[in-house]
Amino acid sequence: EFLKRESLRETSDYNRVYRARTEKLQAQQTQWLSIIYTETYLRLFIFCVKLGKATRSLRTFLIPIWRARNVLRKKKKMREAYTKERVSEMRPPDPRRLMVHPFFEYWSEQHLKAMCSTMTPTCYHKGEHIVLQGAQETRLFLIDRGQVEVHEEKEGDTRPQPAAPTLVLKENQFFGELSFILGEPCDQSVWCKEDTDLWALSRDVFFSRVEEMKDGQLIR
Repeated sequence: EFLKRESLRETSDYNRVYRARTEKLQAQQTQWLSIIYTETYLRLFIFCVKLGKATRSLRTFLIPIWRARNVLRKKKKMREAYTKERVSEMRPPDPRRLMVHPFFEYWSEQHLKAMCSTMTPTCYHKGEHIVLQGAQETRLFLIDRGQVEVHEEKEGDTRPQPAAPTLVLKENQFFGELSFILGEPCDQSVWCKEDTDLWALSRDVFFSRVEEMKDGQLIR
C-alpha cells in the first residue's frame, strides 16, 4: 500500500510538473505569437498608410490628366462627327468651276463632269495644316467653302504656324498645282484660316483620266 501511494504521488507530481511546464510553454508561445501578430499588423498598417498617401498623391496628379484626356477625346469625336456630316452634305462641284483653271480651260464639258465625279471631298478645321512645306503632296485642291493661308517658312523657323501669310485663298480657288503636276515637294505650307471644305483631285486619277481620253475629245 505504501509503495502504491508513493507511486501515485510520484505520478501525480510528474503530471503536475509536466502540466505546469506545458502551460508555461503554451503561455510563452501565445505571447510570442501575439508579439509577432502585433508587429505584423503594425507594419501592415504603416504600409497601408504610406500606400494611401501615395495613392492620394498619384490621384491628385493623374485626375487632371485623365480629365484633359477625356475632354480631348470628346472634342475629337465631335470633330469627326462634324467632319463626317459636312462631307456627306457636300455635292460634286460644278464643271464650270474647273474651267477657270488653266489646266481645264479647253476641256469639254463631258470630261469636266467626269473629272468632277472623281474628286473626293475633305474637311479641315481652323488652325489645321493641309499641306506642309517640303512634304510630298500629289493632290490638287479646290476650295468649296472657307479660306486658307499660304505660308512660306524660312529656314530655322520652328514655330508651328508662321505669323504672316504670303497669300489668302478663298472659295473656287485652287492650290497645290506645282506638286500636283511635277510631283515635287511642296515649296509652301497651307493652313486653314477657318473651317474649310475642299475637293481633292488625285494626281494618278487625273493622268489616268487623261490617258483614257481619245484624240479630239479633250478639246471643246
